[in-house]
Amino acid sequence: MREILFRGKTEKGEWVEGLLWKKKHNTDKIFISCFPDHDDNEEVFPVKPETVGQYTGLTDKNGKKIFEGDIVDICYPYTIVHNALINYVGASFYGDNGNDLWSLDEYFYLEVISNIHDNPELLNERR
Repeated sequence: MREILFRGKTEKGEWVEGLLWKKKHNTDKIFISCFPDHDDNEEVFPVKPETVGQYTGLTDKNGKKIFEGDIVDICYPYTIVHNALINYVGASFYGDNGNDLWSLDEYFYLEVISNIHDNPELLNERR
């Protein structure tokens, strides 16, 4: 079973991971609540809605969690896909290189390069 986790960027520009929720009477704000590794006290952070991405359940070759909106290199048999954007399409996560969708089920390894919010220019450098 895949871990349900979200990531979003705060107004201060910090990335946080945790559970996603909205306040009942404040529909324009989205929050991520998380438990820091060193503490059992929950912390709640307002995040920019456009930066929120869901965890794919996968980690890259370096052990880094892969989220929707990440930009990755994907190594397949006989093919390397550079600067693919992770998208949720239908009921699965795919790497989108601008021409094709690449399944994340058949890769040899993935490597997170950045994400669309911090380095959108990388999508212009696809090859």
